[in-house]
Amino acid sequence: MILALIGHTYKYETEATVKLFVPATRFLFTDSEPDCADDCVITRCIRQEKTVRFSVTASINGRQEQDEAALSAPTNGQEEEHTLCALIFHTLSHLTGITPRWGMMTGIRPVKMLLGRILNGESEDEAVDYLRKNFFVSEDRLSLALETARTQKPLLIPFDPKVVSLYISIPFCPTRCSYCSFVSHSIAQAGNLIPDYLHFLCKELVILGSLMRKQNLTLSTVYIGGGTPTTLTAEQLRVLMQTVQENFDLSPVTEYTVEAGRPDTIDAEKLAVLYQFGASRISINPQTLSDSVLEAIGRRHSAQQALDAFALAREAGHQNINMDLIAGLPGDTADGFRNTLDRVIALAPESITVHTLTLKRSATLYPDGGENLNNPAAEMVEYSRAALTKAGYRPYYLYRQKNTVDNLENVGWAKPGFESLYNILMMDETQTILGAGCGASTKLVRPGDITRIHNHKFPYEYINRFDELMQKKQEMQTL
Repeated sequence: MILALIGHTYKYETEATVKLFVPATRFLFTDSEPDCADDCVITRCIRQEKTVRFSVTASINGRQEQDEAALSAPTNGQEEEHTLCALIFHTLSHLTGITPRWGMMTGIRPVKMLLGRILNGESEDEAVDYLRKNFFVSEDRLSLALETARTQKPLLIPFDPKVVSLYISIPFCPTRCSYCSFVSHSIAQAGNLIPDYLHFLCKELVILGSLMRKQNLTLSTVYIGGGTPTTLTAEQLRVLMQTVQENFDLSPVTEYTVEAGRPDTIDAEKLAVLYQFGASRISINPQTLSDSVLEAIGRRHSAQQALDAFALAREAGHQNINMDLIAGLPGDTADGFRNTLDRVIALAPESITVHTLTLKRSATLYPDGGENLNNPAAEMVEYSRAALTKAGYRPYYLYRQKNTVDNLENVGWAKPGFESLYNILMMDETQTILGAGCGASTKLVRPGDITRIHNHKFPYEYINRFDELMQKKQEMQTL
């Protein structure tokens, strides 16, 4: 599709708004008037002495729609961008008949926007009305966002520059799932790197622990994610978690999460190590309990293995277990998803996270992404909200991603008292998070400013350029 940006430079938000209506589409950008014989969206900005005029012409499948709007000068960039995107939104909504549930919101943190307005003194009604009038969010998504904000509000920690969280990355998996775009590597592809990777990861943890002690920082939460951390052997997990124990004061830590993740990596010995070294919350993520869907997405485990892994975790003493599911997986059906969710609810995990399939460019299913657009993801998500609410779970964090099927969302549901503080802090961006390992980012949060220090994306880079990376970490001395 041709996307013309004439007289302005608002490329990112313009593209994101158009993608609400034509997902999984690649754009050819131009700054001049194109011949719209094919599908195209032409956006124009004309600046005059007293006004700034915008117009949009959209052609899709032989149909055309156009509209225009104007602002009185002087204007600012944020005001102009919002006006242009609203014009695109309404033009494409009329042309396609599509009304995105999240309106023209393209950011990943709608709850943060809503809750921020409430914490700044607006009533709930005023904050909700702002999203309704300015972003055209549907009533059902407004109520979901508000319900999530109400759960989050009493859990938010006041900003304290001396309190931080720790994220540790294990970028390895047994196999790569077809929907995945994370920097994770299959054991067949990169398993020989694990010993060296673990060696340097532990070195980085020693350095971070020393920096924390020098700056008198307090650790709030720990999160070991990936990838699949339990791809490591039990002994490797022991080395990693013992390094954390020896280099960080864990006494003030209120939550220590380890993503056990793939059921085919979980056994009694690993679960015992996690329990022994203080993991207070683990994830067991089947994504689906349909064997045929598991096979379609490249998972080499069965639904029964997921159920067995959950039982093993309970036997090992784990009393705070999350389970991840994905709505809209290739080959899944509305009935299949309902069956999965009902069986997971029957296990009574403390939290259940329901993701919606996202068509990410680096995922193996992206080239055939169009085939996954017309699936019953919306029906699945609506069922999950009703069923989880009825079962006593509450939404406690919510985020969105580009190219998500039906412009839907990912929601963490938890029984009261089992909400993941790390997930809330990550979405709210009100606490510094120290990132260790390949692909991890350290996020230094200061009043009105967030600085990110990115680790190398690939294990071989992380290993071979470790000393160079640790020089960058010295920026944290200014925390």
